[in-house]
Amino acid sequence: MADKARPFEGHFVVGGAGLYVANACLGHAVESRTASHDLTIGLPQLDATPEPFPPGLRQRLDIGPSFPRWDLLPPKWTYAPRDTTERFDEEGMTNPVWGGVMDDGRAKDVYPESARDYAVIYRCRFATTLTAENGGEFEAAAREFLGELDDYWTRFTSWVGILTGQDFVGLGGDPAGLTRTRPLFTWTGDKDGQRADVRWRSFHSPNRGVFQRQLQLDELQSCATLAGEQAPPAEWLLIRDARSLLGAGQNRRAIIDAGTAAELAMTALIDESLNDAGTDERVRKALTDRYGALEGRQKLLRLLSPDILSAQLQRDLIEPRNRATHAGREFTDAQAAAAVSMATSIVEAARPLAGLLDPGSAPATRRAEMY
Repeated sequence: MADKARPFEGHFVVGGAGLYVANACLGHAVESRTASHDLTIGLPQLDATPEPFPPGLRQRLDIGPSFPRWDLLPPKWTYAPRDTTERFDEEGMTNPVWGGVMDDGRAKDVYPESARDYAVIYRCRFATTLTAENGGEFEAAAREFLGELDDYWTRFTSWVGILTGQDFVGLGGDPAGLTRTRPLFTWTGDKDGQRADVRWRSFHSPNRGVFQRQLQLDELQSCATLAGEQAPPAEWLLIRDARSLLGAGQNRRAIIDAGTAAELAMTALIDESLNDAGTDERVRKALTDRYGALEGRQKLLRLLSPDILSAQLQRDLIEPRNRATHAGREFTDAQAAAAVSMATSIVEAARPLAGLLDPGSAPATRRAEMY
């Protein structure tokens, strides 16, 4: 069987607006597994080409200062480009390019501060081993693997979105409109009828209360490992979707998804409480049937475990969710953000992220203090 093993390597677009990582992640590779293949994911590298001028020579020759190299280079390959032309095409002609360093950690002021020392990645490397005896078998194995890779990357980006707030699903479409999706080239006119104040203008979409941060190196491996084992729980996927909708300005839909996530999480917390009490199955069914939907789940959970739920749950989530579902009204960014935040705290109580990312660090469910 060993003589049928054939390496399979390449690169792919990560999707979304790119994968935001701490600079410490650059150049690293993480190991995981698709449904039936071992998998290596490699990240692009910093351009470490040595400075061509020795220290002090620039000043003596009156040459301007060197600028940081912001563009990323391809990852470390097992099988490198065959010649200079192929290497050049790979480094500079690929569209989209590999990514770039947004801040190298040396800037005095960075806004927001969470954006310090990070890079955005647009392409990654994959590597695996396929089993094939001839060209036809190899092509069939390659197609099968790439289908698995697509499923794997969906799970990986789901975990990343849950952990960091990065939006790979883009629910609700692009909320930015014409003036926020691309830079605009603008000018005015002077008294002579000529263009004046010619420049590019960029207007970034509002944050809308959605927190996003870059992925750290240990989290990169955690997400890669988890993606090879399981998809995130439905509660966390709904929180991810609610955040995406919130970021797109789809506040009513964000509140509905947040309410559904909270209802699932409260059901899990109720089941845990009833299991701990050794409740008979018939009694459990009667209770869950009687206390249905989000508001009923709240009442039952307060009877079983009075200290779990926030006193603001009715105001911040249940009432907005009911109005969003039955009245179809719209909500402010602040109202939607409060609903998503409240739902997230309930989901965290039922399915702690620490326990999901590292099963040995926390139990599958736990009680969390909510505010």
